[in-house]
Amino acid sequence: MRKDLEIVSAEIIDDNFKISFTKLCEYCHSEETFVHTLIEFGLIEPLDKREAELHFDATALQRTQKALRLQRDLAINMEGIALVLDLLDEVTELRQQLELLKKD
Repeated sequence: MRKDLEIVSAEIIDDNFKISFTKLCEYCHSEETFVHTLIEFGLIEPLDKREAELHFDATALQRTQKALRLQRDLAINMEGIALVLDLLDEVTELRQQLELLKKD
């Protein structure tokens, strides 16, 4: 497997990870229109909108993969995908807060 298309785990290890719009679509086996819709809904954000080609971080890659699975496996529409991703983010944040409280 090529290094630039390496699978990204649930833990984001490298803060310098960067993937182009084209590679994001290729890696996720996604249509460009789907990724554009994710951007329009604010579910993923390019690192710099001013560049000629958009680039994304590992979080955007993971969210795109989750969104595709929600659409493909559960036939959820974009509004539902937005809700599910927001709830998953909230659960993650609450778990992190709980872990911090357990350490005290």
